[in-house]
Amino acid sequence: MPISSSRLRGHKIEIHGHRGARGLFPENTLPGYAYALSTGIRTLELDVQLTADNILVATHDFTLSTAQTRDSNGHWLTGTGPETIGLTVEQLKCYDIGGLKPASDYGAKFPDQAFLDGVRIPTLEEVMQFCRHHERQSGAPGVILNIEIKSDPTRPSHPERAEATVDALLSLISKHDYGNQSIIQSFDWAILDLVLDKAPHLKRSYLTMAAQNGEHATIYKGSPWLGKTACLSQDESIPSLIRKAGGDNWSSFFKDLDEKTVAEARALGVGIYVWTVNERQDIDRMIELGVDAIISDYPARVHRRLLEHQENLSTL
Repeated sequence: MPISSSRLRGHKIEIHGHRGARGLFPENTLPGYAYALSTGIRTLELDVQLTADNILVATHDFTLSTAQTRDSNGHWLTGTGPETIGLTVEQLKCYDIGGLKPASDYGAKFPDQAFLDGVRIPTLEEVMQFCRHHERQSGAPGVILNIEIKSDPTRPSHPERAEATVDALLSLISKHDYGNQSIIQSFDWAILDLVLDKAPHLKRSYLTMAAQNGEHATIYKGSPWLGKTACLSQDESIPSLIRKAGGDNWSSFFKDLDEKTVAEARALGVGIYVWTVNERQDIDRMIELGVDAIISDYPARVHRRLLEHQENLSTL
């Protein structure tokens, strides 16, 4: 796919390692984050939830995944796993999340992911400490954390825990001096409303999946995902809603972007992140559109495509 020189010259596209580097290492784990940083990227994308004892942990699913989780005896969980926010850190640390169940549909999606033993769900504080250690050891620039607060406004317990979750996050960011190295993102824009109210200096990114994507859509008339902008959502475009919400960036499902929506976001001063971009043709299309950041399960793959396009430019 040809890439226009005008799109790439002078425009830097960031690479965010999705849940570390999910394609090759267990997601949201310290080994995965270590690998992602070893490829030379600077930004880790991760998910956080608040435990029953009010500690933020890096984990994605609202219930422990039976395709990713073994108990203390090494047995795969069956049925519906326990709800993450209903467990304490000590209870969560009993589970091994170092591999994918081979026979599962989820495991089949990532056949190249390493299978490790004894890998535990890290706390967000452990992640921050790990990143500070990496900075000291490598001498590399500070690691940026793109932190997705997992929250579902349709689940009864989530809205009532929103403020406690935000407060716990802001406390850790302050404690570890991460204010200039954090991006806070969420599909639940009420969470981002709270971040704006409590810490307007922090960068926020508004996650979306448009209505054409069916059951998982978050942007539609009457959507509970839109926070204080819900009353505006009927006739407003996504970039316009984000700007009116005071947002800095739009984290869009990559299939929802086209030239028109990118141009509108640019005109409104809204940055554009895209998730989760793994295939070569999709990476190329995002480069052509001129997005600001590509979130990928294969950060090294995106890095290589960017290098190849830059090399092509140098020969023009």
